[in-house]
Amino acid sequence: MSRRLRKIFCLFLSIIFAFGLSATAFAEENNDLSLQSLSIYSDNRNNGSIDNYINDINSQLPLFKDIVSADSDSQFIVGNDIICYNLDIKERVFYYPIYLNSKCVLMASRTDSSGISISNDVRVYDQLAKIKQSNSKYLLNIYDSKLFIENQDEKNLLVDYSKENGKVEIKDNSNENLDFNQKIDFIESEFSCNLIELDDNENTLISLQPFIGESYILNTVAADPYTSFTLDISNAAVIQRYNNCWAATAATVINYRNGSLPPAMYYTAENICDEMGIGYNDGGNAIDIQKALANHAIYYSLSGSKISYSTAKSRINSDKPFIMQLLKSDLKGGHSLVCIGYFYNFATENVLFYDPNGYYRSFEYSWPKYTVNGDLLTWEATIY
Repeated sequence: MSRRLRKIFCLFLSIIFAFGLSATAFAEENNDLSLQSLSIYSDNRNNGSIDNYINDINSQLPLFKDIVSADSDSQFIVGNDIICYNLDIKERVFYYPIYLNSKCVLMASRTDSSGISISNDVRVYDQLAKIKQSNSKYLLNIYDSKLFIENQDEKNLLVDYSKENGKVEIKDNSNENLDFNQKIDFIESEFSCNLIELDDNENTLISLQPFIGESYILNTVAADPYTSFTLDISNAAVIQRYNNCWAATAATVINYRNGSLPPAMYYTAENICDEMGIGYNDGGNAIDIQKALANHAIYYSLSGSKISYSTAKSRINSDKPFIMQLLKSDLKGGHSLVCIGYFYNFATENVLFYDPNGYYRSFEYSWPKYTVNGDLLTWEATIY
């Protein structure tokens, strides 16, 4: 079936089986994802064809081969984009579900000014898949670091990112607690666009059907020091329970470097906070991470910027995972990740990170900004 015919067929299914939120908001269980679609607001600007980003997505997929238990000939299917408006940073966020064996296992994302990032964090898809059927149209938006889906009558929180990237402080207090109509006005004014909700416009239909989009075969490249390498930190990885990603990344590196210790003696993020005398929710900077590592005889350098790709490869090849700190544009929040791998494919340099929220994320190294939890962050410091 041609790509055009597939789109027409999928649109036909979408119109027949259109659904949305009901007063009870979510179904307890929904196993039939093949017939679900959701009509949402889009705008009159060019979104950029998925074809423009397929090489970027395909070049990062091999980094997740072991994470999603894919074979060398596994067939991934990339779904159509899901458009979200981030009111905190005034940018659109595009989510692309990635399916393996008819199950969404990965999510690619980007903003208007950042490159593609892939993660095994599929909470956005999972929450959308729980929505009951309806004919309503909805606005998908991030506001005050929380992802909402809403219309005139209902508002539902899908994912709360406020404790994962640091809470956004709204500069203009008059924008706090915006209702649905105010958000529409805000988007049209601040994003310089006109929102549309046309029944016959396929761009307003989110399809959760696994067969939407094109199929792509996972391209494997020999795991040699020049092309690909990934460290297995699964036994050392620490999950943050508070707003202390800095401490969780430090504990992860400490546990990995002290791999001879039994798991019962592994450090937690709270252990690191206690050692440093920093509150669990107070946050920490790159200097704090460097000192925390030094307390365990791990002496890493500190750079106030992104390190070169060759340096990153050298650290990973030397069995030394390193830590990146990402900051928001207003410097009032950010996130810390542990770099554990790299992959070169399709003439692009990609890196794999462990996120202390319990996920893995990949980025194309050349981009200055990255999409994490629907937010736009800049690589500002490296502890290596």
